[in-house]
Amino acid sequence: MGLAPVLALSLALIQLETGPFEQGLAGRADAVLRERLGEGASAMANGRDVTVSGMIFDESRRSAALAEVAALPGVRRVADALVPPPPLAPFAWRAVRDGATVVLSGGVPSPKVRAALVAAAREGAPQARIVDEMAYASGAPDGFAEKAAAALPLLGRLQSGEAQWRDGELTLAGQAATPEDYQAALALAGPSGAAKARIAPPRAQNLAFAAENDGRVLRLSGQVGSEAERAALLAQARKLFPDVKVADALQAGSGASRFAAEAGFALRALAQLKNGKVALDAGRARLSGVARAGMDSAAVIAAVAPEPGLALDASGVAAGGISPYVFSAEKDDKALTLAGFCGDEDACAKIRAAAQEKFGGLTLADTMRRGTGAPKGFLTAALGGLEQLARLRVGRYGSRDASAQLRGDAVRATEAEAVKTAFVAAMPEGFAVQADVTGAEREEPGPAPAPPPAPSTLAPLAPAPPAPAAPSAAGPIPLSPPAPPSLPPSTPLKAAESCTRRLAERARASVIWFDYASADISPEGFALLDALASEAVKCPQASLEIFGHSDDVGSISHNFAWSWRRAETVAAFLLAAGVARDHLTIQGLGETLPLAPNDSDENRAKNRRIEIQVK
Repeated sequence: MGLAPVLALSLALIQLETGPFEQGLAGRADAVLRERLGEGASAMANGRDVTVSGMIFDESRRSAALAEVAALPGVRRVADALVPPPPLAPFAWRAVRDGATVVLSGGVPSPKVRAALVAAAREGAPQARIVDEMAYASGAPDGFAEKAAAALPLLGRLQSGEAQWRDGELTLAGQAATPEDYQAALALAGPSGAAKARIAPPRAQNLAFAAENDGRVLRLSGQVGSEAERAALLAQARKLFPDVKVADALQAGSGASRFAAEAGFALRALAQLKNGKVALDAGRARLSGVARAGMDSAAVIAAVAPEPGLALDASGVAAGGISPYVFSAEKDDKALTLAGFCGDEDACAKIRAAAQEKFGGLTLADTMRRGTGAPKGFLTAALGGLEQLARLRVGRYGSRDASAQLRGDAVRATEAEAVKTAFVAAMPEGFAVQADVTGAEREEPGPAPAPPPAPSTLAPLAPAPPAPAAPSAAGPIPLSPPAPPSLPPSTPLKAAESCTRRLAERARASVIWFDYASADISPEGFALLDALASEAVKCPQASLEIFGHSDDVGSISHNFAWSWRRAETVAAFLLAAGVARDHLTIQGLGETLPLAPNDSDENRAKNRRIEIQVK
């Protein structure tokens, strides 16, 4: 055999022996690298020389790993070709949920972080397919791994969305699947949250809204179109129901911009009830409960501005009974004023017809309102009171529940007595009746009394009345006949009557107005009350009734409370000014007797008042 064939055979045998040796050496080096450096590094042997290459994610482990490879049996030399992951600036990462697939992409700083993110994605969406398209990169900011792992389970609970790290912050955006997922996603927002959350509420499949007011708590429930709509409804509820606690159980949805207007309409309708509930159902607001005082279902519907496309069903609304049930008719020489509540539509019509028939020569001022809760016999009493009031020169008929009172001045004392007798007889059984009617005594004409003495240096409190001329024999009987010659110009009885009349005139002029939600007396009010008190202390036989009124803003109880407080404030002033306590009575009437319609701020200001009457 020649030399050449022998050399070729020798080289072949050497290569066959060297290949398994290098493979074994490289395999043992790879095992060391996996244990010390993890995924990303590998070894290649060339004879007894080993080259270590790939990525190193922790520089602190480089030296120990290379030394352990160099100590392997058979290794002569180790070449270090390890490099860190390529930089990614700015660092970016993204996870996208689209139906049943979650795709992870962008940079990841190490195999350990990569494994944690994939596990978090599977935890959040266990039924979804997880696609890992992440690439190793350096430059991840502090906190990236923890925040990204916290966002992935919530991403899995969205119908669709994405978690994205960009410009140094993590943002979670998308459409929540359920209200619970929505609230959980919102918990990420804020200073202590892992991410900024731009989560849309779950799409509203069956929007619903309901509210119930028991007089103490207003409970809101259902699903509304958005967080903004929810906040707006809560603000509207607190404004419409200032005296009750608002309990919020609303859930925010998305995709129903018109629903907020319909829910607001339902709240306005509920505000017309003393207590009750309302619910939206298929283009209809169903309202039930007890209406506010003086209102029935028709009045409730009329009080709420219509909402296009939405009907109001108030068939479940019971009329609101009024307490106290007040009615008044006041006559002077120019007008008849009707105020308060007049019963149902038929009763109100009969009262107006009687007023027009019996007071035809006077201007009729009618502010009556229909209202349920009238006592038995109310219409009989009102018509009887009007009939006797028509016989008086001036006067007032008033009723409060089952009590009736007639006050005024007849032409003569005999007429006054006849009016009182007829009034008592006209009142229905069960009514408490009071008649306080006065009239001048009819005297035979006589010579005119002597003129009053010349005034002293101190002027009298009230000037003496002028001496009336004696009527002719054919003339009419005078309304105020002269006193007989044997009597002084003014008897104690007539002085008291004169004092009472002056006090009544002063009281009618002493209407005090108040600011909203206030019982503070204005400087003008103090001046009126001071003049009234000066007149009242001169008339110990007269008493003052103080009636407080309010506008219709707020609940019935709220308005009654303010009317009482205003009456108490005025009474306290009069007491301090010297009026006897047992000559003062107060009554709060709330919004039941408005002077003007409660349809503007200017008119409501006219209704926040105190009126004072003499009895």
